[in-house]
Amino acid sequence: PNYWLCVFDEVHHVLKQHPYRIIAHSIKEWNEQNQERSIQTIGLSASLTYAFGPKEVQSALRSLCYDLSITKMISPTQEELISGGYIPNDGNIETIQKPWQVPDGVVPEDERKPHLVHQTFIERIHNKSITPFALKVYKVVRAIENEIENECKARAETFESPLGNKKLNSWEDYAHRMKNDALIGSSMQILFQFLEVWYVALRIVVQSWEEEQQLVWLWLIFHDGLHKHGWYSPRLEDW
Repeated sequence: PNYWLCVFDEVHHVLKQHPYRIIAHSIKEWNEQNQERSIQTIGLSASLTYAFGPKEVQSALRSLCYDLSITKMISPTQEELISGGYIPNDGNIETIQKPWQVPDGVVPEDERKPHLVHQTFIERIHNKSITPFALKVYKVVRAIENEIENECKARAETFESPLGNKKLNSWEDYAHRMKNDALIGSSMQILFQFLEVWYVALRIVVQSWEEEQQLVWLWLIFHDGLHKHGWYSPRLEDW
């Protein structure tokens, strides 16, 4: 190559099949075969990993150092940060207030752990501490799933709810795939299209710790999620 230095900005993206990691492995392979003319790599990031917990962070950093052949890791001192414009005291920083009123009964902020958002929601369902709005959205989703299950039984087909998957956007992805696989214009395609809209609504509820009621309403209105007439629609008289 005609370069001997590669700088990775936002180096924490060196994960899985990300282009950064593919490039890093290509450089690693070149260096192993051309040790006298190796390419130096530098990685920059304000947050080195998405991991939570000491062991997970250490494991992620070991993988990062391996992928990039990193031999030295340097962090700025407090003095260097201050001289660069960093303000360690937040006394003069204005806090932006939410433009909407937070509903009662949502997940308390001190209990919000992003890596446990799915588990927290499921536990709140079982503990009956979920907000009435969130419970109603969940019940609608389950009602649509039940109707699909009944349709599948009549056709000797199977349907497995994806709600147990911790990757929340996999819910709507699953419904989208099933919709595309269904016969065009069939009742199953219509049901999966309906379910896809409601999976997104439920995901918004879960990801927002049950706060974003207004956003869920707007999503359902704009995507015809409240459309109930027709023989295929779930029985949601209480919505």
